[in-house]
Amino acid sequence: MLHQGRSPGTVGDPPMPLPHVAAAHGRPIPGCVVHRVSGGQTLVDILRQCVKCGSEVEALAVLESAVVLKKCTIHELRAAFAGRKDAAGRSVVAMIDPQSQSIVETVARYYLLQAGYNVQSQAAIKGVGHLDLLVDGLLGVETDGERYHNTPSGWAEDLRRDNLLVIAGMWKLRIPASVVLYHPDTMLQWVKDALAQIAAG
Repeated sequence: MLHQGRSPGTVGDPPMPLPHVAAAHGRPIPGCVVHRVSGGQTLVDILRQCVKCGSEVEALAVLESAVVLKKCTIHELRAAFAGRKDAAGRSVVAMIDPQSQSIVETVARYYLLQAGYNVQSQAAIKGVGHLDLLVDGLLGVETDGERYHNTPSGWAEDLRRDNLLVIAGMWKLRIPASVVLYHPDTMLQWVKDALAQIAAG
């Protein structure tokens, strides 16, 4: 399940882990992780498996996608994870931001929040538009996937926005999706260094 209209990664990304499948027989299926189930699987059943089997950031990407794509609501997810053993699910639901526009943005926000930064999604900048993320109210962060930015129109729009941000005196980092998804420590170091430069200036 993906956020609408955006690609999660780029060419050359590391191989994906084995897919998880639900099967009534429970027998091994080559190339898959099998979950033995009885009866049909609802969306909530699938989301619960994502929380159980994935990392916290992976679960956030899936649950937030479900909300952004209007497959369910945050209220419904709260009810689904109201049980005594659902603390991990409730923690993920609490992090959902319905304004998120891509999985890459979601993942970047997660790591920035975990690092202790204040992060605003889709921050409106007068005359420019919306930044994917605004960190500590000072540093803009754009999380770029190739699909929508590596085009003539995407390139022209990025240049327009970058120029207007410079004129407005605002700092901004443009971070490739591959860095956000697979090298988050690099992203966090860039953010730390940029904020240090802002403070020094």
